[in-house]
Amino acid sequence: MQGLARSAVRIRSESGKLELTDANFEKDDTLETCYATWKANDGKTFQVWAKKVSLAENDCLAAINSLKKLRHANILSYIEGLVLGDNLIVITEIAPKGSLYDYLSGQQQKLPPELIFRWSLDVARAIKFLQDNRIVHRDIKSPNFLIAGDTDALKIQNFGMVNDMFQSSRSSGDKERGSWPWMAPEVIREEKHSATSDTYSWAVIVWELLTGEEPFAGKTGGLICWKVTNQHSRLEIPIHCTGELRRIIAKSWDHDRRQRPTIGQIIDVISMNRQIFGLGWRQDGKVYVDGRTWHYTRGLTMLGVKEKVAVCCWERPSGGKGAVEVHTPLRGEYQHEYTVRVNTRNWRPWDVAEASGELYVVCAYDKYVYKFPCDEAFREVDKFPLVEGDQKVDPYCIAYDAGTDNMVVCLEHRGKCKVAEYSLPDFKLTRSKVVGSTPTNHSVDINVEDGPQYIVFCDTDGVHVKGKSMKHICSLQIPANSSVDAVAFGKGPLKGQIFIASEAFGQVSIYRYICDDHYQYVLAGTVVEGIREAPKIGLIVSKEGHIGVSERMGHTTRIYKVGETKANFVSL
Repeated sequence: MQGLARSAVRIRSESGKLELTDANFEKDDTLETCYATWKANDGKTFQVWAKKVSLAENDCLAAINSLKKLRHANILSYIEGLVLGDNLIVITEIAPKGSLYDYLSGQQQKLPPELIFRWSLDVARAIKFLQDNRIVHRDIKSPNFLIAGDTDALKIQNFGMVNDMFQSSRSSGDKERGSWPWMAPEVIREEKHSATSDTYSWAVIVWELLTGEEPFAGKTGGLICWKVTNQHSRLEIPIHCTGELRRIIAKSWDHDRRQRPTIGQIIDVISMNRQIFGLGWRQDGKVYVDGRTWHYTRGLTMLGVKEKVAVCCWERPSGGKGAVEVHTPLRGEYQHEYTVRVNTRNWRPWDVAEASGELYVVCAYDKYVYKFPCDEAFREVDKFPLVEGDQKVDPYCIAYDAGTDNMVVCLEHRGKCKVAEYSLPDFKLTRSKVVGSTPTNHSVDINVEDGPQYIVFCDTDGVHVKGKSMKHICSLQIPANSSVDAVAFGKGPLKGQIFIASEAFGQVSIYRYICDDHYQYVLAGTVVEGIREAPKIGLIVSKEGHIGVSERMGHTTRIYKVGETKANFVSL
């Protein structure tokens, strides 16, 4: 940053005072830009960028006043427009790293997937903001996106009312090429500009992020126009893209603008599906259910420090023989260790908890909790009633609270969802609390690791999180047309997060929610997607930060490892 010149030019306005760093800026016509200091009337002082624009060329004071009202994380902030002699001085926030176009020209290696994902969203959100405010930019291209100095966020500039704040050093500045490489066919033909014309331009910028190359490099503007409009030529989509990203780009370049997705639809898809950009969680192992005779698996639970997996299984949706299988991790997969059974025809184990080396199992539509040793098969130690008498009860999940040495059970009782605490070892009810109406799909989980109990459950009104004394914290937003099949609290490195298994259009995805500064859980993206249809799935999060999900028919349980993929992209 340059220091102020000894005879710095100071210009006052109704909103503040501008101090130019170059005393010759006013008189020297060759000087078009310079750094400056803006002192607002509210006392705030910060560095800005000033650009000289001829009033004869751009009568845009009214336009600047309109732009000053635009505030968005991906929009370059216009601060003021001041008259200086025969010129208008346009004052904006500083973006010292220059344009995205120039940044890509200086890169020797491909951008990491995380940055491609973030910048693709930045561009899309900037376009969406302009469209929502009925602002037609007409020049969506990488030279018009600047890189913010503090956050590295992309911010759009040049609204067709003022000139570019930064001139790109590469051939984009060549009038022979202009903006042709980013223009949709209908825009080149000077037909009506539509919202999906910007979708076309967005896909070209994503192509630049993926390749680091200049679009249609070496071709003249006339040749680009001919090939795009008459031959329907498009840039070659990189082979290292995921299949879904290839489809999104290809659809965004459809010759018929009515067939392209809107920029809002693109944001909805990519913001919740990081795997599209090669970001996701690696599969760490599989659990093969012994004998493969089980119709469903449910109630997955990680046992102890060795990450053993307990899987609840049963033969048919209506019941039949049930079992709890325990598997041990070995050579990247989970090997069957032993099986726990009960001598009853309709034993349907639903969830498992571990305490003092013993397993506690709750079953669907069963009023008892069954206790087994952790190291012996086929031996039931004891069972305890959840309620007294012949009252009907349907337990959903069970968890051990080491802080109080209590077993916590969430169950349906008398048409309500309750959380009940039982003392060990006698399993006597100490207290219970109603938390809501009957959950859908038995989608409930309890978190007892953080001291106060937290519960997340799904009912007909949505997915809810409740905290200490079962006080409502927030409700979770789930993707449209999705059902909630299982919920789970994060543990270990995933502590403070919530995971939801959701089915839509025959595919199951696992969504992750994080707690923001206001203690509200907000959607943070997709963890795992594309699992086969699984109407009765199980979902676990281990203390080591692993996620487990059972697949349809209960033949296989897949365990996913925390962390993003190391490979840049999945090759087709």
